[in-house]
Amino acid sequence: MGAEDERFLEDRVKVLGEDALVVFVSDCHIGGDPGCDGFEAAEELTQLVEDISTHEGPVELVLAGDFLDLLLVGEPAAGKDRAGIILERPEYERLFEALRRFSRSKDRRIVYLPGNHDAEVWWNERARGSLEEGIGVDEFALSYLVGLRGRDGERYTVYCEHGDQFDPPNRVDDYSSPLSTPLGFHIVRDFERRIVPLGRISRNLDLSEMRDVRPLSAIPQWMSSKYFYNVLGSITGKLMLPFMLLYLFYRAAAFFSTVSDDAPRIFYKAYLLVPRVDAAIKDAVFFVSITLLLFAALVLLLGRTLRRFVSAMHEVNTDSGVGPSQEQRIDELVVQGRRPPMLDRDVPYIDAFVSGHTHTPDLRVLDRHDGRRTIVANSGCWLRWLTPIRAWLKGPPVFVPTFMLTHVRVFVRGTRLRVELWQHPKPTALQLTRLERLATFGKRPRQPAPGAKPRLLGAAETFADFGAVGRRVGEG
Repeated sequence: MGAEDERFLEDRVKVLGEDALVVFVSDCHIGGDPGCDGFEAAEELTQLVEDISTHEGPVELVLAGDFLDLLLVGEPAAGKDRAGIILERPEYERLFEALRRFSRSKDRRIVYLPGNHDAEVWWNERARGSLEEGIGVDEFALSYLVGLRGRDGERYTVYCEHGDQFDPPNRVDDYSSPLSTPLGFHIVRDFERRIVPLGRISRNLDLSEMRDVRPLSAIPQWMSSKYFYNVLGSITGKLMLPFMLLYLFYRAAAFFSTVSDDAPRIFYKAYLLVPRVDAAIKDAVFFVSITLLLFAALVLLLGRTLRRFVSAMHEVNTDSGVGPSQEQRIDELVVQGRRPPMLDRDVPYIDAFVSGHTHTPDLRVLDRHDGRRTIVANSGCWLRWLTPIRAWLKGPPVFVPTFMLTHVRVFVRGTRLRVELWQHPKPTALQLTRLERLATFGKRPRQPAPGAKPRLLGAAETFADFGAVGRRVGEG
């Protein structure tokens, strides 16, 4: 580190000691009107807060955006605010109490960064007051910047912002204005908040599951898949199965009525009982088969077309047409050494860049233009996911639920900065039809055992001599 960079860190960036731990949690999306709240991991998040409370050194817990989902809460009554309404929910009492105890302990701080779903926290003073009292928030900020000191005096810079600034349809241009409402705001507030509570509208289509589909551009594919297996299940159960049983009865009658003593008993070669009936059955089988094939082709074509349309709309950038993903935008910024959107000052370098927003946990190491290396992490989310699983016989993908409960830990170990991505395993009920189970037999991910311990998904380290080693999530 140069002398100028060291003076900058001393003067303008808070520096924590080598025994400090910084934990990043984002996209819990706690709260919502009845039927809209998709948060189901209060117990696991409480365990995390209690676990990091036992760390021997200072701990900073950074709630890195969308901790609450204020967009799914209706207009509050007089004297109330949306954050306060959520904090009064009895099912989350133990979680909020754990956060308050954490904040009141020595060398423990909670930093709240607003995201695009809880941007109201930044401009609504009453909401901030509710969070200060309800969970013990120590600081509200649009971004988080801290220095970590190594054993031999090394200094590392850690930065975090929610990440919506890299997603044009969801970017909040002015957090201080309640009128700054991107396209995503209206999709959630005006569409999702009214559609999701409708719940189950057919045997195999529950609109409340729409909030769990990832990526959002896959929602048309999810709906077409559900419709396909729903209709196919109805046809199988109410038409094809009785038809097959009737046909088997007919063939048995033909067999037993035509067999003679000197003829071999071959069931499928039995003489026709009534030729016209046999011909009618064959015509019906052919008609039903063609109808099912046309129906499957229509559903697949419609789902693919809608998916491409929604994906294109989601990625549109008014300046350059179809834009890059959030991951690509962050990578470009880090490699070029440019200032992040929510950082209000220039920094010589960033050794660890943490964000959320996409709900997709990730960890990677990037080479920058100045020769240094930066560890880039996404803290993921604390929600249920519906992810597509490829079906047998090239049928429509089946969306299988899994919990994605992840967080990021950053600390100095010796002379190295270490970034870890952790997951809290949690089993979930499949809630699939028989046809969906059959179509994905042997392909569905294995559910974790109840009470499984948190596990390390990936880790990376960077050195004071500008080197970095690590592995991406899923490698090694």
